[in-house]
Amino acid sequence: MRLNLLGVVTGIASGFLVAALVAVAAWAIGLALGTDDPTGPITVGAFVGALGAGYVAGRLSRAAVFNAAAAGVLFTGAITMLSVLDGSPATTGTIGLFVVMGLVLGAVGGAIAHRRATRQS
Repeated sequence: MRLNLLGVVTGIASGFLVAALVAVAAWAIGLALGTDDPTGPITVGAFVGALGAGYVAGRLSRAAVFNAAAAGVLFTGAITMLSVLDGSPATTGTIGLFVVMGLVLGAVGGAIAHRRATRQS
């Protein structure tokens, strides 16, 4: 297995875009329903963003699941680093669970991308 750096970086960038779009849409729905807490929409956006990062990285590489898992981990690692630098009160266990979820969701996105690519050919 080789790491496709371009695919992983493109997956991470796509993950941030997907996370932002999903978080804004979920926050708008929350505002329409009467709640203004952004924590839930940001978390949903981060999880869907990790899935999207894995999907894009998986579509752009031969070792789809490996590169997708790497993109998911690096995506959630970047989000974790930014939140800790911003003063997040999250515990070490919570941060570890979030990064593991990024690994799993990235790998699932890569598996979906690989399955779609093999079915179409």
